Amino acid sequence: MSHELKLTRTLSLTPEECFALWQNPQILAAWWGPYDDQGEPFISKVENWDLKEETDWAITMTAPSGKLYHQSGTILKVNAPHGLTFTFRWTKQGETGPTTKIDVHFEAAANGTEMTFKHMDFDLTEDRDAHISGWSSCIDRLEHFISTRQEAKNG
Repeated sequence: MSHELKLTRTLSLTPEECFALWQNPQILAAWWGPYDDQGEPFISKVENWDLKEETDWAITMTAPSGKLYHQSGTILKVNAPHGLTFTFRWTKQGETGPTTKIDVHFEAAANGTEMTFKHMDFDLTEDRDAHISGWSSCIDRLEHFISTRQEAKNG
Protein backbone atom coordinates (compact mmCIF):
# COMPACT_ATOMS: atom_id res chain seq x y z
CA MET A 1 0.00 0.00 0.00
CA SER A 2 1.26 3.46 -0.91
CA HIS A 3 0.93 6.35 1.51
CA GLU A 4 0.93 10.00 0.41
CA LEU A 5 1.74 13.31 2.06
CA LYS A 6 -0.06 16.29 0.52
CA LEU A 7 0.51 19.94 1.38
CA THR A 8 -1.18 22.90 -0.31
CA ARG A 9 -0.22 26.55 0.04
CA THR A 10 -1.21 29.72 -1.76
CA LEU A 11 1.90 31.68 -2.70
CA SER A 12 1.80 35.38 -3.61
CA LEU A 13 3.52 34.86 -6.98
CA THR A 14 2.58 33.83 -10.50
CA PRO A 15 3.04 30.16 -11.50
CA GLU A 16 6.08 31.23 -13.55
CA GLU A 17 7.66 32.92 -10.53
CA CYS A 18 6.90 29.90 -8.33
CA PHE A 19 8.46 27.53 -10.83
CA ALA A 20 11.59 29.73 -10.99
CA LEU A 21 12.09 29.21 -7.23
CA TRP A 22 12.55 25.49 -7.96
CA GLN A 23 14.61 26.02 -11.12
CA ASN A 24 17.60 27.98 -9.83
CA PRO A 25 19.95 25.94 -7.56
CA GLN A 26 21.13 29.02 -5.61
CA ILE A 27 17.55 30.07 -4.87
CA LEU A 28 16.57 26.49 -4.04
CA ALA A 29 19.41 26.30 -1.49
CA ALA A 30 18.14 29.47 0.20
CA TRP A 31 14.86 27.86 1.30
CA TRP A 32 15.27 24.06 1.01
CA GLY A 33 15.30 22.29 4.33
CA PRO A 34 13.39 22.50 7.59
CA TYR A 35 13.86 24.43 10.80
CA ASP A 36 15.08 22.51 13.83
CA ASP A 37 13.13 22.32 17.09
CA GLN A 38 14.59 25.69 18.19
CA GLY A 39 13.51 27.40 14.95
CA GLU A 40 17.00 27.48 13.41
CA PRO A 41 17.18 26.66 9.68
CA PHE A 42 19.10 23.80 8.14
CA ILE A 43 21.68 24.96 5.60
CA SER A 44 21.40 23.27 2.21
CA LYS A 45 24.15 22.71 -0.32
CA VAL A 46 22.86 21.88 -3.77
CA GLU A 47 25.36 19.47 -5.25
CA ASN A 48 23.39 18.84 -8.42
CA TRP A 49 20.04 20.29 -9.50
CA ASP A 50 19.31 20.76 -13.18
CA LEU A 51 15.65 20.67 -14.14
CA LYS A 52 16.01 18.39 -17.12
CA GLU A 53 14.17 15.11 -17.29
CA GLU A 54 16.19 12.01 -16.36
CA THR A 55 18.83 14.15 -14.61
CA ASP A 56 20.05 13.09 -11.16
CA TRP A 57 19.92 15.60 -8.31
CA ALA A 58 21.61 15.72 -4.90
CA ILE A 59 21.35 18.04 -1.91
CA THR A 60 23.13 17.87 1.45
CA MET A 61 21.47 19.59 4.38
CA THR A 62 23.41 20.54 7.49
CA ALA A 63 21.41 20.76 10.70
CA PRO A 64 22.26 23.53 13.17
CA SER A 65 23.79 20.72 15.29
CA GLY A 66 26.21 19.96 12.43
CA LYS A 67 24.61 16.63 11.46
CA LEU A 68 24.52 16.00 7.70
CA TYR A 69 21.49 14.76 5.79
CA HIS A 70 21.95 13.57 2.18
CA GLN A 71 19.05 13.56 -0.27
CA SER A 72 19.04 12.58 -3.91
CA GLY A 73 16.91 11.35 -6.76
CA THR A 74 16.12 11.80 -10.44
CA ILE A 75 14.11 14.50 -12.17
CA LEU A 76 11.28 12.61 -13.89
CA LYS A 77 9.10 15.30 -15.43
CA VAL A 78 9.41 19.03 -16.01
CA ASN A 79 6.30 20.92 -17.09
CA ALA A 80 7.24 24.59 -16.81
CA PRO A 81 5.62 26.60 -15.34
CA HIS A 82 3.04 24.12 -14.08
CA GLY A 83 5.26 21.82 -12.05
CA LEU A 84 7.81 19.07 -11.73
CA THR A 85 8.08 15.47 -10.58
CA PHE A 86 11.17 13.80 -9.12
CA THR A 87 12.22 10.79 -7.12
CA PHE A 88 13.49 11.24 -3.56
CA ARG A 89 15.65 9.11 -1.29
CA TRP A 90 17.79 9.54 1.81
CA THR A 91 21.33 8.26 2.10
CA LYS A 92 22.44 7.57 5.67
CA GLN A 93 25.89 6.22 6.50
CA GLY A 94 26.35 5.04 2.91
CA GLU A 95 23.01 3.20 2.87
CA THR A 96 20.40 4.39 0.38
CA GLY A 97 16.84 4.32 1.64
CA PRO A 98 13.67 3.54 -0.30
CA THR A 99 12.85 5.65 -3.33
CA THR A 100 9.70 7.74 -3.15
CA LYS A 101 8.26 10.29 -5.56
CA ILE A 102 7.51 14.02 -5.22
CA ASP A 103 5.15 15.98 -7.43
CA VAL A 104 4.92 19.77 -7.21
CA HIS A 105 2.12 21.49 -9.10
CA PHE A 106 1.45 25.22 -9.58
CA GLU A 107 -1.96 26.57 -10.52
CA ALA A 108 -2.96 30.22 -10.87
CA ALA A 109 -5.35 31.35 -8.14
CA ALA A 110 -7.19 34.59 -7.40
CA ASN A 111 -4.49 35.85 -5.03
CA GLY A 112 -1.38 34.18 -6.44
CA THR A 113 -0.60 30.54 -7.12
CA GLU A 114 -1.80 27.44 -5.38
CA MET A 115 1.15 25.10 -4.91
CA THR A 116 0.31 21.47 -4.29
CA PHE A 117 3.19 19.40 -2.95
CA LYS A 118 2.75 15.63 -2.89
CA HIS A 119 5.30 13.17 -1.50
CA MET A 120 4.13 9.71 -2.56
CA ASP A 121 4.95 6.01 -2.53
CA PHE A 122 5.78 5.59 1.14
CA ASP A 123 5.54 1.95 2.14
CA LEU A 124 4.60 2.76 5.73
CA THR A 125 2.36 5.35 7.34
CA GLU A 126 5.15 6.00 9.87
CA ASP A 127 7.59 6.90 7.08
CA ARG A 128 5.09 9.34 5.58
CA ASP A 129 4.33 10.87 8.98
CA ALA A 130 8.05 11.32 9.68
CA HIS A 131 8.19 13.73 6.70
CA ILE A 132 5.19 15.91 7.56
CA SER A 133 6.92 18.40 9.86
CA GLY A 134 10.05 18.57 7.69
CA TRP A 135 8.24 19.37 4.47
CA SER A 136 5.79 21.72 6.22
CA SER A 137 8.74 23.57 7.71
CA CYS A 138 10.53 23.65 4.35
CA ILE A 139 7.47 25.20 2.70
CA ASP A 140 7.28 27.70 5.59
CA ARG A 141 10.84 28.67 4.65
CA LEU A 142 9.79 29.02 1.01
CA GLU A 143 6.98 31.39 2.04
CA HIS A 144 9.40 33.37 4.22
CA PHE A 145 11.87 33.56 1.31
CA ILE A 146 9.10 34.92 -0.96
CA SER A 147 7.94 37.53 1.56
CA THR A 148 11.52 38.65 2.26
CA ARG A 149 12.18 39.11 -1.47
CA GLN A 150 8.93 41.04 -1.92
CA GLU A 151 9.75 43.31 1.03
CA ALA A 152 13.19 44.00 -0.44
CA LYS A 153 11.63 44.87 -3.80
CA ASN A 154 9.05 47.17 -2.22
CA GLY A 155 11.37 48.56 0.45
